Amino acid sequence: MKSLAIIPARGGSKRLPAKHKLLFRGRPLIDHTILAAKESGAFDKVVVSSDDPEILQAARKQGVEADSRPIELAGDTASVAQVCLELLERMPGYDLLCCLYATAPLRTASDIRMSQEVLFKTQASAVICATRYLHPAYQALRPDDKNGWRLAFPELGEKRSQDLPAMKVDNGSCYWVRVGDFLKNKSFYLSPMALHEMPIERSIDLDTPEDWALLQKLESVS
Repeated sequence: MKSLAIIPARGGSKRLPAKHKLLFRGRPLIDHTILAAKESGAFDKVVVSSDDPEILQAARKQGVEADSRPIELAGDTASVAQVCLELLERMPGYDLLCCLYATAPLRTASDIRMSQEVLFKTQASAVICATRYLHPAYQALRPDDKNGWRLAFPELGEKRSQDLPAMKVDNGSCYWVRVGDFLKNKSFYLSPMALHEMPIERSIDLDTPEDWALLQKLESVS
């Protein structure tokens, strides 16, 4: 089966400007995902999709394909699924697609291989990397209509966590899909879905200045 990795890396970012070009452990952030993809040996092709010439040049420097995305997919309203669907139209012939977010630099080559193995071993249409919630998910709070807060799940929030089903959260790092199912449903959240669980300390999804500050604190962690 032929496998394609797509690393989406749009140049614009409102909450954390130029985040894909930030230096982490002496390298541009995007390099960590490119190198993990290459080291995994899981792919017939690795493609970086971007509208930013510097990001595309960084991809070429690391020896992977740099694809300049269409202008209509370069804005902040375009979804990553749309970017992947458009690219698959121009690069047919793949059975498996893995979307790797460059904002998850602590995801390893081993995580990529292991999540691919889950897809091979199951009948799942999709495999997503996930982690545990830092706090019990059923105790989530939401705004009410009186400028206050309330339990998001009132029927569950006051129960003991050990009495509730386990919940995991997508950690924003790695999404495997079978291409036929993805083209049909246009979503990474396909059914049946399986998970590859990653530890919470490798599950930072860089999106805000606070995320960047936390990542920098982990800079010395191997």
